[in-house]
Amino acid sequence: MYGFSGIDGSAVFRRRVLTTLFLLMTANLYAANPYHLGQVDYFHDRPITKDTEDQNQSFDWREPTVASDGHIASYTPPGPMLTLLENPTPENAKVYLAWQKQKVQKIFKAQELIDQVLKEGKPL
Repeated sequence: MYGFSGIDGSAVFRRRVLTTLFLLMTANLYAANPYHLGQVDYFHDRPITKDTEDQNQSFDWREPTVASDGHIASYTPPGPMLTLLENPTPENAKVYLAWQKQKVQKIFKAQELIDQVLKEGKPL
């Protein structure tokens, strides 16, 4: 078999396997950087530029996540929550609370229906 002939062959095979594993494991280091790792200003010595001023004015509420298939996706908060976070006013807080109450009521209603089905004891 290829790579197993004698001591030299197994050493070459082992080196190739280790090199392949190393390359496969380090490939992710150069992939997308959703959390902006490596871009930390520890000593606050970067001058404030127009880009950083614009970033301070509008905050991106999306949260990067890794999907089940390995792709990077982003979670955006629901509309009423996003509106409240971007523009915190008493009116937006009331809209958010009404939306949250409606959401919880729907969850309770669904749970009641599930309980009814389970109490009937019908097999699924």
